[in-house]
Order: sequence, then C-alpha cells, then structure tokens
Amino acid sequence: MKLSPLSQVKKEFGSKEKLVSEVVSLLKSLNENLPEDIEKRLKSQTSLKLMKLYNNAKKVKEIGKEKIVEVILKVKRSTSKKVDEAYKASLLKYPVSRLYNLYQSAERALKRAK
Repeated sequence: MKLSPLSQVKKEFGSKEKLVSEVVSLLKSLNENLPEDIEKRLKSQTSLKLMKLYNNAKKVKEIGKEKIVEVILKVKRSTSKKVDEAYKASLLKYPVSRLYNLYQSAERALKRAK
C-alpha cells in the first residue's frame, strides 16, 4: 500500500521542518531569489507540494539549469530559427518547478520529433 504524503515525509526526512530546510537549502544552492519569509511560507504548504518541490529542485540540481535551458532552446529553435538571448536570460530566472516542467515538455517534444 502506498504511503500518505505525510508518512512519506516522516519516513524520509523525520519531520516536515527538516524537509522544509532541505528544500530551502536546495533552492539557495540553485541561486533562486528567495523571499525572506520563505521558510514560514513553505511550512504552511502541504506535504505533497513540498515533496514535489523537493524532487523538482533535486532533479534540476542534478541536470543543471544551463543544460535544461539548452534543451528548451533546442525545441524552440526547431520551431523558430532565431533564439533570443533575452529569452534565454528570462528562462534562467524562472522558478525551479516551472523550469523543470518546461524541460519535461521539451524532452517529450524531442522524443516525438524523432
């Protein structure tokens, strides 16, 4: 039987507070612009959302933001010949979850194109 999100958090991290601190440290390592009250705001989120954010941030850190942006731009180049540097800069400013979702969409588009 599948564990509930809270049970999963307790099993993997011990408590929700430890998960929040892990998420914050991951986001800081990715040079995210975090508001000052980020820990307070994250503590009020559900365990499921925190786990998704943690997993997305971990995957982005493993792959690297630059590589993710390159994959997204590769798909963009196939539809339009010119890729704007301003667009690349704006992609690098996207939050981790949004960037990872775009990356997943781009990966699927590349697989369909083959």
